Amino acid sequence: MLSRIFGHADVLEKGLDVTALRMEVASQNIANVDTPGYDRKRVEFESAFSKALNGRAFPTKTTRAKHFEFSQTDPMKVKPNVVSDVHYVKRMDDNNVDIDVEMIEMAKNTIQYNTLVQKANKEFARLKLAIREGR
Repeated sequence: MLSRIFGHADVLEKGLDVTALRMEVASQNIANVDTPGYDRKRVEFESAFSKALNGRAFPTKTTRAKHFEFSQTDPMKVKPNVVSDVHYVKRMDDNNVDIDVEMIEMAKNTIQYNTLVQKANKEFARLKLAIREGR
């Protein structure tokens, strides 16, 4: 019942958490743009979360020992991973942070964050309207 009332509030919360982490990682990359030997970091999340969401629609149950077991992951238990990004070319100081890429990532992330905040505000406005019985 509560999941219907709150709609996608849990998914929005997870998205806000990931965008906040992504902003923190981009800030760390910018802070270390001149640090010799620093590897650029990035956040991996969307592919694992998407797989978990798609798996939600296909529930499986093993009733016999010879049945195949499909991995069912609760989307809310998927955690973002901060990984070193080795795909960028390293400079002479063995650092691969590109300030232009980081600024673009921060701008994109800010747009995603603001969109999620607006969506969350709409969800809670709907809930507020329901509590006031439409008045």
